[in-house]
Amino acid sequence: MSDRPVPSSESTSIPLAARRHPLVHEILRGFRIACGGDDPGPVVLAVSGGRDSLALLLAAAVLREHDDVVILPRVVHVHHHLRPEADEEADHVLRVAAQLEVPAEVRHVEVPGRTPAEARLARYEALREAAMSCQASRVATGHHAEDQLETILAALGRGAGPMGLAGMPRHRELGDGVALIRPMLGVTRADAAELCQAADVSWCDDPGNVDPGTQRGRLRRDVLPVLEALWPGAASRAAATADVQALAATAMEGLVSSAFGSSEQRCWTRGALSSLPVPMIATGLRRAALDDGSLGPDGLSHQALLAAAEAIGDRRQHQRCFQLGAGMEIIVDAREIKLQRNQGVT
Repeated sequence: MSDRPVPSSESTSIPLAARRHPLVHEILRGFRIACGGDDPGPVVLAVSGGRDSLALLLAAAVLREHDDVVILPRVVHVHHHLRPEADEEADHVLRVAAQLEVPAEVRHVEVPGRTPAEARLARYEALREAAMSCQASRVATGHHAEDQLETILAALGRGAGPMGLAGMPRHRELGDGVALIRPMLGVTRADAAELCQAADVSWCDDPGNVDPGTQRGRLRRDVLPVLEALWPGAASRAAATADVQALAATAMEGLVSSAFGSSEQRCWTRGALSSLPVPMIATGLRRAALDDGSLGPDGLSHQALLAAAEAIGDRRQHQRCFQLGAGMEIIVDAREIKLQRNQGVT
């Protein structure tokens, strides 16, 4: 870990155009939504050097001076050592933080497999540790509306359940009393760029974000521009819809838990489920199948899942078997439903 003190001689005032930019208020609104109506208080800002996270930093620096807002930001840049330009990005983040008089540090991590998934896990662990070290209970990231739309599209393509279609949550636990919050999910990349430009702050573009060899890169290059051309403002509306979907998914989860019990349960009385709507039955069976851990959403046969849900509600009494994939099967007979491993699959 490296930590650079913030000398007052480097500080510069934020231009008035940036201080009055409407995005500052929108990010404050996002903070309060993610924090359950409260101000963020001591918060670690995950700043990569891109326009989105720098906009988050700028907004936090402005809000810190508001008498009616309680926010104590600290910048953490996670250095993965995966790209040649990473050193320059880390230095840029520290320079901007110093100009804004926001404490900043760089945390270095190792990514043995050099995959995006491993980098993400290492990054969140470093951010959690950083928050604990400065007694902050929250870590804020600059995930924005386009990120949310990409997440929803990927979930839709994989056949996600109700909560998956809600995209990234505004708040989730990282562990040890530290929460990850996303105050910019209603903000577009263009909005973030406008705030940076108003503050005369440059940003770094990660070439991996538009790499067509990755899922997100392909979506950003080939899909999102088409959606935006068809429906201008699609990302912002999708982000707003995600908030509504999250509430609906939470309500659905409560109903499913009431009918199916815990996600570890593998056997149910047919009479208790047969009168439920088919989509609710399918959701409960899907939850139990995925909780088993032997298959993921990509390997789950949604046709078989729906057929099993329909069979539970029909009048036929003979035993039927539905193969979900990876050796998982659902047995429906006259009295009960069982989710089990196929005995012939090892």
